[in-house]
Amino acid sequence: MKRPGLFWCLVAACVGALMVSALQMLLWPLLGGVWTFRAIVVAVPLAYAAFLLGAARERVGRVVMAVGSTLLAGALFVGPFSLPVVLMGMGVLVWGGRALCYHRTFLGALLDALLGIGGLAAGVAAYASTRSLPTAAWTALLVQSAFVFIPQSWGKESPGLAAARDADRFDRAYQVAEGALRDLAAR
Repeated sequence: MKRPGLFWCLVAACVGALMVSALQMLLWPLLGGVWTFRAIVVAVPLAYAAFLLGAARERVGRVVMAVGSTLLAGALFVGPFSLPVVLMGMGVLVWGGRALCYHRTFLGALLDALLGIGGLAAGVAAYASTRSLPTAAWTALLVQSAFVFIPQSWGKESPGLAAARDADRFDRAYQVAEGALRDLAAR
């Protein structure tokens, strides 16, 4: 459950803001205002979720999360949903990915949800005051970067429990290695 550091999250925020600028310049003449907004509201959080999924050490469920995220983003983009609903749906997608990949406790996931709501609110407030989509994306992703400060577990783990967990990992690795040797010897 190692998470990306603050530096990489800030880099992702910069890349997200640059992505918004590029998408806005490319898509505005082709799609018009509403569809450009929808494309940006879907594409940037999807790219951020892909960054978070790529940085996660969790390997189980990656394909399901990637396919599910893409399907949800596609449905939100082409569906008959208002722009605020699409924005909230993509916020839930990012939060869900972080909750599954980076938090061990309900409290951590809850704090992450509050952080996500705060990030969306900050992005909307930045857009309302500047009318700049890149600034709104930068602000929202900057607030989202603070998830690295949410503890992965609460309370201190006893030394005996940590030693037992490490011994269990060693035993499992030892059994896997023995099985692999048996398979090689049988060939």
